[in-house]
Amino acid sequence: METLQKLQSRVTAMLKLYTALKSDKAQLEKQVAEQAGQIQKQQAEILRLEGELKTMALQQAGDALQSGQKAYFKQQIDQVIAELDKNLDLLK
Repeated sequence: METLQKLQSRVTAMLKLYTALKSDKAQLEKQVAEQAGQIQKQQAEILRLEGELKTMALQQAGDALQSGQKAYFKQQIDQVIAELDKNLDLLK
């Protein structure tokens, strides 16, 4: 009988442990689901920010190109004006 009581107490302890583990598993699964949702939100935010970054980089490149073109055209105009001034001086 004593052996049977020990066995029953062990089974009872194992059932308590099983119940506690089952509860812990449910909590962990809930946490994993929440974290997966957060990861998806963060990935979407990263994609949005990368898109904004690409847009800004393209805008800056366009602005730099325009500035470079402006400088080039200004240089060309200055050269044409210098040539005109030389030609006018020669005509005098």
